Amino acid sequence: SSCRTAPMVLQRLGVKDVAGTFGEELVLFLTPVPETLLCSECTSLAEEMRSDSKGHVFCNPCLRKLDKGGCFRCRRDGATELIHKLQNEHLATCPAIPMACCFRELGCSFQGTKALHAEHLKSENHMELLAKALIELKNPHQQNKILSAEVKDLKRRLNALQNHIRKKHPELLKKNGDDDDGRTKRKMLFDKIRNINQLPSEETRAPAVTSTDKMCYDATPMRAALYELTLQNDKETPCVDKTATIEAFAVECP
Repeated sequence: SSCRTAPMVLQRLGVKDVAGTFGEELVLFLTPVPETLLCSECTSLAEEMRSDSKGHVFCNPCLRKLDKGGCFRCRRDGATELIHKLQNEHLATCPAIPMACCFRELGCSFQGTKALHAEHLKSENHMELLAKALIELKNPHQQNKILSAEVKDLKRRLNALQNHIRKKHPELLKKNGDDDDGRTKRKMLFDKIRNINQLPSEETRAPAVTSTDKMCYDATPMRAALYELTLQNDKETPCVDKTATIEAFAVECP
């Protein structure tokens, strides 16, 4: 008796894996692959497939290429499905979606895929972060003490820096009129100016005082004091405009 062998049916299909091993080349299959396992869009075999409510399967690359608002027509039965709905369902469960750790606000810096995130959550470090956060919430007074200590330290450093500048660079302070002595003298000077402005201009006039530059000044006691203070501070407080201050009270000599 003779035995007949069924003819071998060869099938060439595109194969899509995550690493893109085969690229655009077709792979030869000696046994036919059921259509239900092939992508309804590109008729390729993919490592990861999604199925819609009518049983049509799609590979992830095709899902990304399809328009969000378009309808897909199945090559096998002509049925249509809103692809963007299927894509949204896929994104909700896709293991390759990038995501951060849900404990990131507590200090975890993990960044990875959804699949790796599930494994990452098993780490005991999260319990330590959670315990630390609970302790901090229970001890707000301790946090305030830490902040107060930091502020106190900053003030100490500022005072040290100011003292260093006063000792090493006093000329800078005098130039800018920011030293304590300069502030005191300026205050005295302006107090006298305000008092002078309140005095009667013609009453209690004393004999005129003549300066070395032959200018005559109103010798009211307060005005004379202003003149002396201005001359005395001429070299010590360059920021005081002596000329403008004195000339404001100058009168012509007879």
